[in-house]
Amino acid sequence: MSLVGCLQEEQTRAVPLNTALRKRLTSEGISTLGFRLVGIGTAIIIDMVVTRLLTPSDAGVFFLLANVLAFGAVVGMFGLNTAMVRFVSEGIGLKSPSEAREALRAGWSIAAISIPCMVAVCLITMWFWGIHVLHIPNPTVLLPLLGLCLLAFPLLQLISGVLRSFHDSRVATLLTGQFGGPACHVVFLTMLVAAALVSKPTVATALGLSALSMLLMIPLALWYLSRISSARIAEMPAESRTTPRPMVGILLAACLPLVLSQLFSFCTGFGDMWVAGSMVSHEDLALYAASRRLMLMIGMPMQLVNLTVIASIAELRAQGKNVELQRLLRGAATLAAIPAIGALVALVTFPGQIAALIFGPFYATAAPILVLLSLGQIAFVSAGSAELTLMMTGQQRSALAVNCFTSLALALAGILATQQFGVIGLAAATTSVGALQVLLFVICVKRSIGVWTIVDPTLFSIVWERLRRAMGSSSEALSK
Repeated sequence: MSLVGCLQEEQTRAVPLNTALRKRLTSEGISTLGFRLVGIGTAIIIDMVVTRLLTPSDAGVFFLLANVLAFGAVVGMFGLNTAMVRFVSEGIGLKSPSEAREALRAGWSIAAISIPCMVAVCLITMWFWGIHVLHIPNPTVLLPLLGLCLLAFPLLQLISGVLRSFHDSRVATLLTGQFGGPACHVVFLTMLVAAALVSKPTVATALGLSALSMLLMIPLALWYLSRISSARIAEMPAESRTTPRPMVGILLAACLPLVLSQLFSFCTGFGDMWVAGSMVSHEDLALYAASRRLMLMIGMPMQLVNLTVIASIAELRAQGKNVELQRLLRGAATLAAIPAIGALVALVTFPGQIAALIFGPFYATAAPILVLLSLGQIAFVSAGSAELTLMMTGQQRSALAVNCFTSLALALAGILATQQFGVIGLAAATTSVGALQVLLFVICVKRSIGVWTIVDPTLFSIVWERLRRAMGSSSEALSK
């Protein structure tokens, strides 16, 4: 029996999950895993190619601009990446096609304003402040290219989120991730390698090709979303109530605490890059950024789980099925923890060798940074989908309070630690604050919703017993 099957069997013994839900989660989980592995592989190849084709200084600038892009996407989406999934999923769960349709219409109306406004504010801020504090070279070329990325990336992420509302995790996963997801990664890599055959690429080359790959993907993504949303809503039964709630006001009320929470969460999770970009050399920044890339391998299984269960959290909560919700969350966290522990052992045991293998010999000196950051990621995985659960169940203000506190804590601790100990001190501060953040999320979920999201140790023994039996059966078969 597969690992997913083991966990589901144990969950079924305790609380019988709806059969359709189990089948859907299994299907979505397997497909999400497959496509996400493609995304991870292409993202690693991008990191390898960028660090080898660009100088360490240019690579540091590229990773820093990628961080700015991620921050801009959070602002531009204005919390819609969570709010639209929540309200569309609730409409589907409550068999209300008019609610789902109105949530889509209102969400895209808000996005049509929020994304262009974000691009304008971000570029103005970078021109008058960012290029000096973050030491961005050649701003007249890089900032317009960054603006194109800022237009395309949040739109792709919103499309991906809405597809998850309709449980189309396969295509959604192709659009999820850095620089637009696996589909964009393949296009970007192809163009970057082709450009390298002509002349040595620069950070401007890499950023421009990244923008082009995302812009090429948007028309296809919008066409597919239109087909899927129309078909899925048409399949829903007719409802007696024909007048939906005014979703623009409801979405705005939900989005404001969501976007604030996501901004503070971003500051806690990625603000260390801003500290590094403003306080250390571009070479040290490249070492730190490369370590962060590898560190994310530990948290990747948890991200896969979040992508799979996000819509189910809202549905189960709307239906009042808290017991099923807890079993789902704890089982998913345990499933994510198993490969995460394997990645942690590898990165802590051979940090310098792995960094040098992937990024090149220069990055072998990032070993102590990588070890410290990896320890923080295992805490993130062990906490499960705590923050996501708060946001998908109407507890955005609790998430906002935690993120506000921890972002301020990271700013203070990160700056002081970097002044005293450089990037190693920054890594230690990031790990400590991150562990505190997820602990507070877990406590908030338990107090406000009444469920635990942390890993379930009893499931580890079940998995181990299944694996032991499988290995025993294989040995017996070979001996015969």
